[in-house]
Amino acid sequence: MGQLSRMGYPVSAGVLNVKDTDWEAARTLGIPVVEEKPFSSIGEQSYEANLKLAMEADAVFLLETPFGHGNLKNLLVLEPLLEAGKRCYLVDPGHLAERDYSEAKVEAIAARLHSKGLIYLSSQEDVLRVIESLGVDDGVGCGAR
Repeated sequence: MGQLSRMGYPVSAGVLNVKDTDWEAARTLGIPVVEEKPFSSIGEQSYEANLKLAMEADAVFLLETPFGHGNLKNLLVLEPLLEAGKRCYLVDPGHLAERDYSEAKVEAIAARLHSKGLIYLSSQEDVLRVIESLGVDDGVGCGAR
């Protein structure tokens, strides 16, 4: 978030739990962020706010997020975005199993979304290359950790 913001790209983030280190970074950088209570699952209101914010972005990147039952909605939000024609990217899909604390739901969801147009990127370095190639103007949505 910091690197993209310093480079002049408009960035948003969500859903992040209040007081989480990524939340603190987003707030420090002045990045619009969708917030959820500390140690809470993503609620419907936060999901909808995240969807609205992501719809405003040129591209949405879901970074190397560890997934549990509480934040699966950060992955599921990509489905309506893809259906709306948004460019959505998942960073480091090769290590999803290592970051999956949701009883193996994440890989199945990612595979389904990949069949709907979700683009896999091998590393965060690829994110910058993609953004530069897209000529992003409206903003970049970054998924939470």
